[in-house]
Amino acid sequence: MKLINFLADSLFNGLRFDMKAPLIEAFVSRKSSFLDPDFIQRLGREGIDLDLGDIKVESDGTLSVKGRRVIAYIRDVSSYGGSYELPRYHLSYCRTLDSMHRKNRWQRYVAASRDDGFFVINVVDQRRSSTEKLMVCQNCLDHMRWNGFSYQPALSALRERIRREFSLKAFFEIYPKDLISIDPHYNSDNAPLNDYPDNWGPISEALKREKNYQCEDCSLNLSHDKYFVHVHHLDGQKNNVSCENLKVLCLGCHADQPMHSHMKALRTYEEFLSKYAVKR
Repeated sequence: MKLINFLADSLFNGLRFDMKAPLIEAFVSRKSSFLDPDFIQRLGREGIDLDLGDIKVESDGTLSVKGRRVIAYIRDVSSYGGSYELPRYHLSYCRTLDSMHRKNRWQRYVAASRDDGFFVINVVDQRRSSTEKLMVCQNCLDHMRWNGFSYQPALSALRERIRREFSLKAFFEIYPKDLISIDPHYNSDNAPLNDYPDNWGPISEALKREKNYQCEDCSLNLSHDKYFVHVHHLDGQKNNVSCENLKVLCLGCHADQPMHSHMKALRTYEEFLSKYAVKR
């Protein structure tokens, strides 16, 4: 059956004219333009110059550009005495990026999505480019509390190990690059209630006992003060009690997790700090 071309129909256009109804613009899929293959390839290769209007800070603190989660780094550097200092790459809108933004020096950054740790560097005064192994920004690790990273003096050894062992591949496994085509696991009809299961008490207690009531992030042992031992859900879903989603933490490290800052307003948090702030 041949469909009627209403745009060429005089009766239809006459009615539309009488109603003063304009024609709508043709629909263009934003997804196809955002996930342009050339755009994705450039992010994974030489990077793309950032414009302040392009960057978006996601709810988890990570950075994205046009539907792609990215990292940011300074590509163009200058040498002094024949040598140059390599920049750090950024995972989130940390205090370093915030400071650069406030100083109106955001234009120096490019966005990239490489996951091997190597990035294109332009040595401006030497007029050459090279691919260099860069290190992650420690302020970003602190901002995201990556694996319990913290600037507390007592955790200097742990902090250095986390920085040294950080993997971009592991980062992008937890925070996928593609933000547009990720489909939610559930819809409004089949999503389970995000609440603890009836047997949460025995499950959490068994895990705490298995870990000897020791925090998996800062290693603080609370076997004599079990009140301050918590079990954290990595994905934020209280109904997901799979082993890989649960982590035993002290109250301090639990409150440092993303989206958990409200715990710091609790009286028990103040009690915890008064007893263990120095030991952590």
